[in-house]
Formats: sequence, structure tokens, C-alpha cells
Amino acid sequence: MKIKYYAIILCCLTLSACHTPPERQNFSEISFKHLPPFTFNVAEIEIADGYKPLQNYPYVDHLFRNIPKQSMIQWAKDRLKAGGNMGFLRYTILEASIKQVPLKMQGGIKGLLTTEQSDRYDIILKIQIDVENNNGLQKGQITAEATRSQTVPENATLNQREKIWYQLTEQALQELNTQTENNIRQYLQKFLMQ
Repeated sequence: MKIKYYAIILCCLTLSACHTPPERQNFSEISFKHLPPFTFNVAEIEIADGYKPLQNYPYVDHLFRNIPKQSMIQWAKDRLKAGGNMGFLRYTILEASIKQVPLKMQGGIKGLLTTEQSDRYDIILKIQIDVENNNGLQKGQITAEATRSQTVPENATLNQREKIWYQLTEQALQELNTQTENNIRQYLQKFLMQ
């Protein structure tokens, strides 16, 4: 009888030591629908994917829940519109990489007593827009690039890391949006519908 009693207590203690993993956070899709689109005097808009993710360490963009490349495609769908009868605009994603860089950490007692930054994430987003109108007589091209970096502490949970990844992606996309807007207004103004 005592053995059964101890077995039940042992099972209860074992079960109480287990806990369910924390729920993963939900992040909203990064969108630019709230901004006015650029309507170009072209008949067609093409979104081209010129970036092939490496999908091996140290590149980790494929692990992000909000994959930067998908958000860059969404940017083009939200912000670029065709309003003409001839010509085309090609929006090409040149790069959408995120690299994980391990940081050097202190050893010894000081390292044990200090929470250090263990990793840095470097994001690079780059696009190119080519416009051709009037039977190829008028051509225009711009590029835009955004880079950001963020470190994370060694004790960051998966949820904390994912929040940092989301914020990093969102900030880089905001920077890319601003650069692209400025370059369109400066170099592709003649292709825009009034």
C-alpha cells in the first residue's frame, strides 16, 4: 500500500513539474494599405522575385513569422498601381536577408553574473523599380535599400525574440518605404498619373 501511495505522489510531483509551453504571440501582417498608392502611366505592373533565400545558418529570414520578402511583395501590391494603356513597371526584390551574428560573451564569474547580448540580427532589404513607357522611348529606374541591426540578450525567450524580429522587420520596411517614396518622387515623377 505504501509503495502505491509513494508512486502516486511521485507521479503528481512529476506532472506538476511539467508545464505547457507559452503561447506564441500573434503579430499583425505588415501592410501599407493606409498610405496612398502611386499610380503609374503604365498598363502592367510585374512583381519579380530576384532574391533566393539561402535557408541555412547564418541566414535566418526564412524562420521569421513575418518573412521580410512577403512584406516587400505586399508593399508593391499596396503602393504601386497601373493606370495607363501601354508600358510596364517591374518591381524586383533584390535582397531580403536576415543574418544572425553570434556575439562574443564574457566567460568566468563575471559572465555568469551578467546578462549579456548573445546575438545580433542584421537585416538588408533592397528593391529595384524599372519603368518603360511610350514604346520604350522613356525609361526610368530606381533602387532603394534599408539596413537595420538589433541585438538580443542571452536570456531572451522565443516570444521575446520573435517580438524583436517583428520590430526589426517593421522598422526596416518603414525605412525602405520612405526611401522608395522619395526616389519615386525624385526620379520617376514623369511616369506618374496626375
